[in-house]
Amino acid sequence: TLVGDANGMNIGITGGSDWTNNGDFMHNNGTVTVVGNTTIAGTNTTNFNNLTINNTFTLTGHATNMNMEGNWTNSNAAGGYTHNNGTVTFLMGNAQTITKGGTETFYRIVVNKFAGTTLTSATTTIAVTNLLTMTEGIFDLNTNTMNGAGGFTANGGDLQLAKITTVPELTGAYTINAGTVTLDGAGNQTLRGAAVNTYYNLVLANSGVKTINNLTTI
Repeated sequence: TLVGDANGMNIGITGGSDWTNNGDFMHNNGTVTVVGNTTIAGTNTTNFNNLTINNTFTLTGHATNMNMEGNWTNSNAAGGYTHNNGTVTFLMGNAQTITKGGTETFYRIVVNKFAGTTLTSATTTIAVTNLLTMTEGIFDLNTNTMNGAGGFTANGGDLQLAKITTVPELTGAYTINAGTVTLDGAGNQTLRGAAVNTYYNLVLANSGVKTINNLTTI
């Protein structure tokens, strides 16, 4: 078992090596800072609190899944994160933020937070290449972009979208069994219809005209 510092000191991953978790890592509410090109590996899922990718360094994600209970910060504007066809799952009750200047590309994102707690995008563009899954909690995109060829599955939670465009912008298959999609932009927005057809709870808020086209069921 590796226990992080109780006072939140950074754990630096140095060199071109792996972070291999075949046992237990207890983050102790600290921050793991990537200060060298690093791959997350191992047979066990690592639960991070805050994860920071510094400057010109790169992080290759776990090929299956890694969990986030705190903030995701990527300071490498040129890239910094390679998803490795793995999932990043945002958990628990902390207010969480995804921060990067530019585009952050994920393969799969799962939002499974405590009800009423929020994951916020402070990233210009989040690209999802495979799937966004909302299970519980709020994912607030603000006016930022979330696009890509990925699909959208909702079994709960609230996806909040304030960008003035047609939203959601993901172009893959949609499977919406429960949960809420909120259009809360300060202007005209259009709900993606056509191949989507079915939403569960829909909230239209703030100013502007909210347009719904080609829907079968809400």
